Amino acid sequence: MIISDPCNGLIHFARAAQMQKRLAGLIADRLALSIAQNGKATMALSGGSTPRALYTRLSDLPLAWEKVTVTLVDERFVPTDDEASNEKLVREILLQNEAATAHFISLRGDNETLAGAAKAANAALARLSHPFDVVVLGMGEDGHTASWFAGAEGLAMALDEKTPARCVPITARKSTITGARTQRLTLTRSTLDKARLCLLVLQGKDKAKAYDQALQAGPIEDMPIRAILRTPQRAFWPCWTP
Repeated sequence: MIISDPCNGLIHFARAAQMQKRLAGLIADRLALSIAQNGKATMALSGGSTPRALYTRLSDLPLAWEKVTVTLVDERFVPTDDEASNEKLVREILLQNEAATAHFISLRGDNETLAGAAKAANAALARLSHPFDVVVLGMGEDGHTASWFAGAEGLAMALDEKTPARCVPITARKSTITGARTQRLTLTRSTLDKARLCLLVLQGKDKAKAYDQALQAGPIEDMPIRAILRTPQRAFWPCWTP
């Protein structure tokens, strides 16, 4: 069963598998439409445990994947073969099967410095048209999305709607959520906004509670997911499952 909650806008799915199947279909349809209209499509993805099964389903769907460019919403500044790397997750889970021919733009690359990696990622992302066809976001229990953490060094630039950069370096305060990997690369608000399809994928009671809190009045900087919730999107699906 799918229920739309008029109080907070969340689309409730009774089971995780039901949500993953529905969202995989939405993504595939949006990518196929963009390919038909423009000859290509773009997609920015989040890491984490919640979207893994979604990416597995998506990798099996027939599509002109060779015309799709995939990148990340954010990345930890770790080697791309590190278990904490979002790139490793996307390569091993999504870029398989039918989706093996998709093009991938790395944020981390092989740069030795955080600033150098951001510079290289900017150059690569600048070749893509704006906005993205699909953006898949998650949210932490602290209200962060991408690597927009409250109090992080570089957060102001990431959230500035006039920031010309597409990817910026950011250093979060160490917490139970960030772990030891506080140096990050993140796409900016101006890069992620107005996506043709923006999905916010949440699971568990604590995430629903945090989402409710983010809808309340308060500074964006305290719960950066508010930057997404307060920016009109073309097609926004905030989805939750227990």
